[in-house]
Amino acid sequence: MKSAECTFVRYDLAVHVYDGSIFWDRLSKDGEMLDEYTTYGDENWRPGKVYNKLPTRPQIKGGNPNKLCIAFGKEIMLDQIEIILRKPDRLSDETSLVNLPRNEALLRVESYSLPIIRHEALARYLGMCPGECCRHKLSCN
Repeated sequence: MKSAECTFVRYDLAVHVYDGSIFWDRLSKDGEMLDEYTTYGDENWRPGKVYNKLPTRPQIKGGNPNKLCIAFGKEIMLDQIEIILRKPDRLSDETSLVNLPRNEALLRVESYSLPIIRHEALARYLGMCPGECCRHKLSCN
């Protein structure tokens, strides 16, 4: 009698929002880093490297939407995740988007004024439940 072997793969996504202005995440597979992303890198930024001082001209660095989508089984969301990762950080006028469903508004806004908004967008499009939806048992659509 043949026995079936199962291989389990574990993905972990660590997310950190710092000081209301910096968004960082690290995707790992079975404990090994696959990808890292920050909204506060500079020309010398490298995944896995710790810096002692913040850059004077922060830039979005890293972030592989394909790896994120594979990890969460959301390959169909590749274009949306790319948009979320590359959107700039700055204040934007969101008044024209107020009547749109939240997911659509998060993609159509010109930029993210707070890193927590980028976090919410990623969570929604990767199929995770953002904090407020979970706490209040609301639909995440």
